[in-house]
Amino acid sequence: MLCENYGQESLHDMFIPYEQWKPFPQARDRKAWDSLLKYPLNRERRAFLCGISEELRNKPWPELRASDFMDFVREGNRVNYEKPFFARRRNLSLLVIAECMEHRGRFLDEIINGIWHILEEITWTVNAHTYRTPLNSGQDPLPPPGDDTLALFSIQTAALLAETDYLLARELEQISPALRARIHDKIEDRIIRPFEHHTFESQEPRDLCISGWMDGHNNWTPWCCTNLLTAAMHAVKDMDRLCAVTFKLMKGADSFIQGYGPDGGCDEGPAYWNKAGGSLIRFLELLYSRSDGAVDIFDEPLIKEMGLYLPRMHLAGPWFANFADAPPKPGVPRTVTYRYGERVNSPRMQALVIHSMKDMNGTVYPPIQPQILMYMLRELFWLPAELPEIEYTHETKVWLPDLQVMVSRDSEQDGSGLVLAAKGGHNHESHNHNDLGQFIIFSNGTPCIIDAGSETYSRATFSEERYTLWPQRSLGHNVPCVNGWEQAAGEEFKATHVEYGSDAGKRSLSVHLEKAYPEDAGITSLERLIEHHLAGSPCIRLLDRAELEKGPVNLLVPLFTPLTPREEDKGKIVLAKDSERCLAITFNPDTVKCQISVKVLEDAKMRSQWGPNLHRIEFLSISESTHADLELTFTP
Repeated sequence: MLCENYGQESLHDMFIPYEQWKPFPQARDRKAWDSLLKYPLNRERRAFLCGISEELRNKPWPELRASDFMDFVREGNRVNYEKPFFARRRNLSLLVIAECMEHRGRFLDEIINGIWHILEEITWTVNAHTYRTPLNSGQDPLPPPGDDTLALFSIQTAALLAETDYLLARELEQISPALRARIHDKIEDRIIRPFEHHTFESQEPRDLCISGWMDGHNNWTPWCCTNLLTAAMHAVKDMDRLCAVTFKLMKGADSFIQGYGPDGGCDEGPAYWNKAGGSLIRFLELLYSRSDGAVDIFDEPLIKEMGLYLPRMHLAGPWFANFADAPPKPGVPRTVTYRYGERVNSPRMQALVIHSMKDMNGTVYPPIQPQILMYMLRELFWLPAELPEIEYTHETKVWLPDLQVMVSRDSEQDGSGLVLAAKGGHNHESHNHNDLGQFIIFSNGTPCIIDAGSETYSRATFSEERYTLWPQRSLGHNVPCVNGWEQAAGEEFKATHVEYGSDAGKRSLSVHLEKAYPEDAGITSLERLIEHHLAGSPCIRLLDRAELEKGPVNLLVPLFTPLTPREEDKGKIVLAKDSERCLAITFNPDTVKCQISVKVLEDAKMRSQWGPNLHRIEFLSISESTHADLELTFTP
């Protein structure tokens, strides 16, 4: 899409000189920065950021220890090293944005300290992303000398340093031109030149890593391409080199865009949209601004559909349809969503941002964000300080045929009525869970039947041990388990005969799931039908039908809920939040057995989303013949 319309030579003619390119006002442009302060919100932001930065002046910079780096190989722990690694970048970002807003020079020495610490790091790559040398059978716990893996956070570090140098160019130059030269040299040595020298034919580990994220299969492509383009546009002054690097990155962006179906669905889930579609909009903005608007593909229908995915997956309040590894409350990435809505003319995307901010007390992104400089720059200059009033309403019916995801709701008003999200697909999606047939139900804004998400990432998360983890395996989802058989991982394990239906009284998704299970399970047919009935008293009906080569058949369907379930009558389970009754589940007690248990959540990430535990409700249909049915009805 990009390379087809804009060749490398044409970029040379379109790109404006670096001296004329002002993606954001530099700190010395006091008219631009001071004009922000006429808004009370920005005065609050300045006080907030300067207050945190003042505290940072009296604190030592976080230490990066070799033993913490080695923990990934030794124990599978990536957090011990990532925590101080990201804290350094977060602290530098806070200091830079505070200096730009205040411009009194009192944070400059600490900014230089932060730059100095990052420049002297042995590697800019986190331990989970470092390729392993052949030494010690590929299990050397420390990075190889002289090499950085070009991965998410090494490239992101280059972008942070490049934007820091751009914003504070005059201020840093007056103190130490040598420091600015070192910044540019490190960006060149560690990121730009290795990318220029990369070839897809090379089998060197670093080249294989670049080839891996340039292929467009997930958010790594736009995330890496965007940050690398940010670094290159600031650090590479030779226009021929810059155009060559840009065109190569455009190939990566094209591969990412081409990996999407016409429905624009992101199989990584809405939390990763920020790094997928959200990174893509940043990439396109860089091209647009450096070319003074000449490079522009915002009117392409697929680009718009990729943006609309985010509001389509919004269920209620802070909650999203979190299939795959995505958490259920990812937060709305305000700046990229609002700018995306502007570029593709989607008031709904802009309204989602405004709607999400009504429930937020803070005036900035949380300081835990290592990329807060990137976010705050765009928040200050892309997002109006006084947001317009745009009514936020939902699409009542969404069907993404390429992704095989549906969302159906009673009402277009947020937090009102029943909301159903369900999926088909295959079990080799990006950040895949073995979850074909998974569904989520909300009632009046309350999550009732949920997708638990994933635990804190560890070495096991992206290894051969992945599907031993309960949130990734099918028993951690609301999908059938037949005679003890769970779904298997792989693209060949997929939903078939997928049919979506919608009329005035009902919306439905029908999928066959027998191909999602190993052949040894002996399942000849497994159909899941889920219907959202709209007429009269709305309800949701689930019907599973299993046919096996031989009996007996044990058809088990587990449901997960953050609410408290209790058996109110024979064949009726009520889910309640405190004393509020939210959802009733009815079934035939003569053919279906029910058992309720507590699922204690030991992982901090999951507990932050759901609390200390979930409840698991198991429905079991047993048949001595070769077939079994299980039917559930969900009513507000």
